[in-house]
Amino acid sequence: TLLSPQCLAAAIERHGITTLFLTTALFNQMVEQIPAALGKLRYLLFGGEAYADKGMNQIDGNVFNNGKSEIKYNNYAGFAQGMFRTPLANFTVGARYHYSDKYPSSFVPRLAVTKASAKTHFKSLYSKAFRTPSIENLNYGVNIKPEKTTTIEFETGWSVNDFWSITTNVFDITTVDPIIYFYENLDGYKNGPENGTRGFELSSIYRNKNVNVLASYSFYSTGGKTSVDDYLAEEGKNYVLAFPNHKISVTLTFNVSRRINVCYVHHWMSERQSCAGADADGNNIFTTYAPMHHGNISCRIKNIFTSGMTLGFGVNNVLDNKIIYIQPYNGGHAPLPGLSREYRITLSYNLNFGNH
Repeated sequence: TLLSPQCLAAAIERHGITTLFLTTALFNQMVEQIPAALGKLRYLLFGGEAYADKGMNQIDGNVFNNGKSEIKYNNYAGFAQGMFRTPLANFTVGARYHYSDKYPSSFVPRLAVTKASAKTHFKSLYSKAFRTPSIENLNYGVNIKPEKTTTIEFETGWSVNDFWSITTNVFDITTVDPIIYFYENLDGYKNGPENGTRGFELSSIYRNKNVNVLASYSFYSTGGKTSVDDYLAEEGKNYVLAFPNHKISVTLTFNVSRRINVCYVHHWMSERQSCAGADADGNNIFTTYAPMHHGNISCRIKNIFTSGMTLGFGVNNVLDNKIIYIQPYNGGHAPLPGLSREYRITLSYNLNFGNH
């Protein structure tokens, strides 16, 4: 259809399309050949771009892989998106094409189907995305290609009543040709093997005049997926370094009065692993960290001394648990320490120029 303005015009008429995204070239073609077809649209979306990646090596004697101290890559892209409303559901279709004079081109489509009613909603999403190599990726890599990610997602939600809703989401993410850093006597970048995760999330929201509660549980696994060796935890764990399989989050907000509210946020994560090196035989040494709790509490008092002035105070890491930041890859480094219990107080004033 995008290659035929006449077919596109017929589709706009047949489906009653009111929102459409076109590339600049196709928009110009439609204006020249069938301008009346665009008159039925409420929103018309189209675009394209051209840009250059430029780099300069200012260290004497150092050059890029082109043998020069300066380098430049030209990039061109076009993108389009259209939305179709039908009695069955709403359909959103889009795509982006990217061309570079240095690495292979990329084409990434996107399709979404949504439907909402008074009590329920549904979303189905299929999309592709890409990450282009940077100048340093290309300079220290060999035949580097853009990495491409495919996401498949299904979501459904139910409003139990005026105060309570439940949403569940299932996803599958796969990345092909991930751009990864490696060290083998010299630094470098390469495209790694296909990797990905799959999982689901369940969330619930309860809101009334004085209390808001948001609770969520999420799970992901690398089971059934290939992965980059340097990202994987110990064999049989089905998760990647630094990230837990399971996570629970709860946010509770209580309005004590019109001027005072209290908020408590609590996170729980299942076990995680790090890899900080190898033994004498070259086998990776993994360390497993027990499940972790982490909570923050804060209180805010509005108009405390005068209108517009707010006093806030709170405690981070209420339980004073040992927080660590684990490298999500086998980099040979131990986890970095996080903050212990922390107290904070703030005083702010809103000048509110808009009312004067």
